[in-house]
Amino acid sequence: MSDEKIRVDFREDLDLETMAEAGRLLGKPLGDVIQSPDQPLAIAALVCVVKRRTDPSFTFERAKKLRPHEMDIVGGDDVPEVPGASNGAKLLASLEPSDSTPPT
Repeated sequence: MSDEKIRVDFREDLDLETMAEAGRLLGKPLGDVIQSPDQPLAIAALVCVVKRRTDPSFTFERAKKLRPHEMDIVGGDDVPEVPGASNGAKLLASLEPSDSTPPT
């Protein structure tokens, strides 16, 4: 890896297509993984999808080997924190299915 950090701004980079592609990399819905012990893999999948926009050769395997100091993850300060998440990953709490039903 170079000294350049991979920047992911969840407010700017995270959209439904990105979340779906991350789920395909994981082989299961992103929301199923983000609160599990595999949460770092969910973050790696999102980083991978975003990085591929500028470097199509970037692989999920490479993303999984990133260290925290090699990433600059920002955004998501306005949503509740996911237990155990840090450095911007708390935005992913909004991906969780809700138990509430919409008003009729």
